[in-house]
Parts: sequence; C-alpha cells; structure tokens
Amino acid sequence: MGGPFEDMRRRRRVDRMLREMERIGRPRRQISSATLWQTVVPGVLVVVLLCVFGFRLWHDPNADIIGYTSPGEVGEGELQYAVGGGTYRFMATQDGSDEPVAYDPCTPIQVMVNARTAPADADAILATALANVTEATGLEFELVGDSDEVPFAGADVETGEGWRPLLIGWTDATEMSEFDGELVGLGGSAIVEIDGRHWYVTGDVALDGPRLAELGTEVTVAVLQHELAHVIGLHHVDDEHELMHPVQTTARWGRGDLAGLERLGAVECA
Repeated sequence: MGGPFEDMRRRRRVDRMLREMERIGRPRRQISSATLWQTVVPGVLVVVLLCVFGFRLWHDPNADIIGYTSPGEVGEGELQYAVGGGTYRFMATQDGSDEPVAYDPCTPIQVMVNARTAPADADAILATALANVTEATGLEFELVGDSDEVPFAGADVETGEGWRPLLIGWTDATEMSEFDGELVGLGGSAIVEIDGRHWYVTGDVALDGPRLAELGTEVTVAVLQHELAHVIGLHHVDDEHELMHPVQTTARWGRGDLAGLERLGAVECA
C-alpha cells in the first residue's frame, strides 16, 4: 500500500479539504498537508499508540445514542473475512441480509464542526482523516460550516433544509461526562427507514480535544478515522491488525477495514 503517486493523490485530497475550510471562512492553521501526511507513517505511530491505548474508543452498538430509535428489525453485522486476510463487521445490516446499512454514496455527506476545544492543527487533522476515508470508500464529504452544538445532545435528525449535517465536535469532560475516564472518542449515526430500506442520514463524532492535544497529531488522526469509520458503518473487531480494534495497536487501515469500507461505499444509490 503506498507509493509516490498514491501519496500525491492523498496530499491533493488534503489540500482540497483545507481549501474548502478556507472557503467557508474557517482559518487555516499553519501546517502543510505534506508535513501532516509524513507524520502518519505507520511504523512511527504504532509505537505511540502502544504506549497510550489504554484510551479505549467507545461506540454504542445499538445505534440509538443520538436519541433516535432505529426503525424496523435492523440486524447487527456478523464477522466477515476479507480476501487475503483481515476481518470486518458492520454496525447494522439490512433486514434478512448481510448488506450493510450505509450512507447514500451518491450524495456528499455534509459536515459541520464545533471547534470549542480543538487543537491548533485541527483543520489539517480533519482534512487528512476525511481524505483517507474518501480514498477507502469513495464517499465524499462537504464541509458546510461551524456549529456550537454539543455532540450526542439529541438534536433533530432533520432541519428545515434536509438532514442535519454530520457533527464533529471537539469537546471535553466538562461538557460530556463520557470523557471523565479512559475515552477519547465517540462516533455513531442515526438510521431511518425509507421505502423499506435503512439508511444512515446523520451522525456525531465527539473528540476529547485537550487529551488528544497531549497525545499528538498522529494519534488524533487515527482516533478520528476510527470514529468516522463507526459513523459510516464499521463495528469493532478483535483483530489487532485492524484500525477498528477497540484498543488500537495500529495507525493505518487493515485489510479487513479496507474491505468493509469499500463495501460501505459500494451500496446502490438511494
């Protein structure tokens, strides 16, 4: 996995996300996409993660954490095996099927950000994580602005203009009691049923900004990617070679992660 041309494509995706942040009026922090990508060298980050996790990443597998009841008999995905090795599991599957519940791949996922406790390089961290998810799934993200909403506070699924954007919130234990302990990240989505089929339509990511700032950019990118993978539909697995292991020992997608993410981006359009 890798090579100079792939690295160039990743950097272009990061640059595009940073330009989008500038377009919506969010100040770009002083960190270059090339420098940021180089910090995500897996061998370096593995050492850091082995030292700090411990900091378990948590997600409510019932998909109702945002305060919405999942309609219908949505099943939890069974363990799947990737070709060539690796495992993955979906958060939810369609009725009587192993097909995953997913976001509509033909509609960009709108994103808003609450930067209350964000670290200095938060914009570049977000741009890199979103670009890496896009590369793995084909799903597109559209940054639409800032927010003062608190993640997982029970906001309405719909607004007057459609589905509420995905909220990525930098928070802390004073605002969310879940972070008064080991946790540094939360991620999940709400499910709706449309014409007999289930879809994710909005979600939340919460990040403990002060603690992640102490852990550094490399760890924070990995945490955010893990939580975004929960948002779009990947569950935890027991394989330590996967980023979706609940206590992370790697900083990059594993073979199982990539297989699951590819399937989540390949469902038919709504």
